[in-house]
Amino acid sequence: MDWLTAKEIYFNKISNGSLDALLIVAADKIHNMLSVISLYEEEGGDIWKHFKGSKEQQRERYSKIFEFIKSKIDNPILEEYEVVLNKFYKITQND
Repeated sequence: MDWLTAKEIYFNKISNGSLDALLIVAADKIHNMLSVISLYEEEGGDIWKHFKGSKEQQRERYSKIFEFIKSKIDNPILEEYEVVLNKFYKITQND
């Protein structure tokens, strides 16, 4: 299964998730983006070769998940998600 198909299947699964599950997804995505940002700060633009999806696809996926969760819940974790997403946007626009 290719990367994009796997991510669409994942998105379809979370679309049917409980509110608690969506909070866990948000926390997981924040952690994932922070890990990528940290790696980028250490290694620079070469980090993208470690990922199956392009940096643009990564950015789009995190944005899509953010918008979906935001449409379902109102929770302070979304403020943190948005701050981290903006940092992620900046590194994916470099290079």
